[in-house]
Amino acid sequence: ESELDRMTYLLSDGKWYRIEQSFVKLVDSDISRIKATSIVLPAYKDENEDAYNKRICRRSKGELALMHTRQIQYGGGSSSIEFCDAYSKKRIALHIKRYAGANALSHLFMQGANSAELLFFDREFRIALNRKLPPSHRLTRPGKRLDARKYEIAFVIISQSKKELNLPFFSRLTLRDAYRRLGGYGYAVTLTKVQASQGIQKAPRRSH
Repeated sequence: ESELDRMTYLLSDGKWYRIEQSFVKLVDSDISRIKATSIVLPAYKDENEDAYNKRICRRSKGELALMHTRQIQYGGGSSSIEFCDAYSKKRIALHIKRYAGANALSHLFMQGANSAELLFFDREFRIALNRKLPPSHRLTRPGKRLDARKYEIAFVIISQSKKELNLPFFSRLTLRDAYRRLGGYGYAVTLTKVQASQGIQKAPRRSH
């Protein structure tokens, strides 16, 4: 992704594409409405995401339940989905990722949107999720469709930059889609930046 003469260009599969500025402004306008989560999260130290997720849950004194890597078997066969990285008693599902390329960040937003839709629509998913949650965090009536207005889907991006969070355009587009889809069900959607220590190792590239 690059900007030249106030125009946005994207390189994909060896070809450059110009994005209409009116569309960029429309996407950015929607994203600017997204607030930060009310949960106070500590700075990210020289650690991996797994260690960070465990640390924030441990220091929350029972407020946050660790859900990272706790896969929920769903869809038959070996299919599974991760509900979120940490889940609050206040019904906030935290999806946490170190700043990376557009693919990794877009995957985070899509994963959060997909799990939230399953939570809203699918009774069997809610029942399976309840088996993974500690008693203090379980859904009261998993057999009935939940009231999404009481829930928050919180995206958390860890970044070394001291500047405001600036996502790649395709990631902003995916976030905007998630924000509009989930907002239509009644969910609150938030986006929060967590400051990372300088000198941490870059997140590994995903293999394709």
